[in-house]
Amino acid sequence: MCTLIYHNGQFNRPDTLLPFLQANVGMSPLIQVDCIMSFKGMAGQLMDDAYEYLSKQ
Repeated sequence: MCTLIYHNGQFNRPDTLLPFLQANVGMSPLIQVDCIMSFKGMAGQLMDDAYEYLSKQ
């Protein structure tokens, strides 16, 4: 399991994220997203942002 921190409109990538994803491709890795501040976007927008961010990794 890896945790992404969402703060001030962007993800703060932990150093372990890329190796974690590389080691767990195809194994449905669990990723938790923590928001430091309340998220003011529409429902589902944070999930869309997370998918977009992770697709770039």
